[in-house]
Amino acid sequence: MDVAFALWMPCNVVLQKAGEGTTISIIDPHDIIKDDGLKPLADKAQTLLTQALEQTD
Repeated sequence: MDVAFALWMPCNVVLQKAGEGTTISIIDPHDIIKDDGLKPLADKAQTLLTQALEQTD
């Protein structure tokens, strides 16, 4: 799988100032990738985004 495909995906991470901190919102890649052939890409993106979000706690 060519990971360069991610360059075609819109940015779906939003950072918002919330008091003294920041709120991070991330869309589930499965919500925007509906092609069954790209499900492995959506799975991988979801895993990486979840790991990144967990590291911010």
